[in-house]
Amino acid sequence: MSVDYDPSFCDELIEFAETGLSFNAFAGHIGVGKSTLYNWLINHPEFRKAKEIFTAKSQLWWERQGLKGMRNEIPFFNTAIWIFNMKNRFFWREKITFDMSKVDDEILLDLAKVALEQIESDKLEYYNDNKKIKNRGHDISQRRLPQYAVSNDTVQANEPKRLQAKGKGSDRDNSKRK
Repeated sequence: MSVDYDPSFCDELIEFAETGLSFNAFAGHIGVGKSTLYNWLINHPEFRKAKEIFTAKSQLWWERQGLKGMRNEIPFFNTAIWIFNMKNRFFWREKITFDMSKVDDEILLDLAKVALEQIESDKLEYYNDNKKIKNRGHDISQRRLPQYAVSNDTVQANEPKRLQAKGKGSDRDNSKRK
């Protein structure tokens, strides 16, 4: 049985957000396949707008559930599952930032040198005597480690650049590097 698009699905989709179920679950609710829903998104601008509203209302519903869980209003609320759901459904991510502009340049260079030395020592272990070396079951003998470039604000991994202290000679022998 094929279900044809009906503009009333827009309102029904928006109401469906109050269930906490996903957009894809709406397909099962009205008896169509997921691909049908996505075709409707392409072919019916009003359905696309309804999905935007659905997504916002769905996130509102889930965030309210999280608040209720924090207040112990939901018995046996599973915080880990709620967080997992929010990360997957609404692309929540843990964000860690560090303001590098407030770090003294000398400290930054010292930190970068220590990091580079650690990377280089690990690199020597990987290529030790041209033997196939395993790390946690993975072949790492052909692993290529990134090179590091340092600016005042960030430490970034770049292929062609190397760590260089401005106005100071390098204490590493660069002739051995390729």
